[in-house]
Amino acid sequence: MKALVVGNGVMGCHHARTLRGLGVEVATVDPVADADYRSLEEAPAADFACIATPPADLATTAIDAMYCGMNVLIEKPMACDREQARQILAAEGETDLIVRVGYTERWNPAVHMLRESLPMIGEVRHVTVQRLGLPSRCPHTSPALDLLTHDLDVLRFLNFWPRFESATATTGSLTVSLKLASGHATLIASHLHERKQRSLTVVGTEGMLALDYQRQTLVLTTAGGGCRELDVLRQEPLARQWEAFLQGEGVSSAEASVVLNLALKAQEAVDADSCPVH
Repeated sequence: MKALVVGNGVMGCHHARTLRGLGVEVATVDPVADADYRSLEEAPAADFACIATPPADLATTAIDAMYCGMNVLIEKPMACDREQARQILAAEGETDLIVRVGYTERWNPAVHMLRESLPMIGEVRHVTVQRLGLPSRCPHTSPALDLLTHDLDVLRFLNFWPRFESATATTGSLTVSLKLASGHATLIASHLHERKQRSLTVVGTEGMLALDYQRQTLVLTTAGGGCRELDVLRQEPLARQWEAFLQGEGVSSAEASVVLNLALKAQEAVDADSCPVH
């Protein structure tokens, strides 16, 4: 099986390494960075393409790859606006090819354990998410698209069905309130921290589950005062994501469009609040 990884930056290198580890023959494509080829036109035919370009180029590059006859996995957030997302969906329909989107956190084994463990804490009342990190390598990408989308996808995977309520922001940081199927969620996404922190806590009527994405740990606290770490079989989420893709599974473009729309609503609310009143 042959693949093209388009975009040979940090994430592109991770994708190429992971695919080679799964026995896939990989060629890299990048017009700027050191790569095997400069463009899709120069590159040889492949079974599928991984699109890991800067966010502004994701949609157009993915569409080009589809019209070259390749199934694609597109790095999140898939597109930077709703029109780009519509164009991807249209190209997918016209070409009848497979499109999946790289929401890697969905493949974190601790997230899967959390979903299985939700009955232990009763009815969900509140979810708190913190996705804090270093300044973005893509400074023009907002925290809403760069960070928040990961957790919006996870909330949907957990069947919490988030709906946008409100958002506030400072430079490089965003706080979003969501209505869930039961209860509410508060999400904080920020590029202002010296080290990464990725956590999600679910409070229910009978207990609490606290997840650490990076350490792949999950701690259960019950209403009676008991506290224990649940057994999580640690695995690399990126490898699990690619294994799913090779089996035709993963986050669909339609699912990713819903996540993108939620993130854009948060960004638009912040932008509206920052506009001067005349």
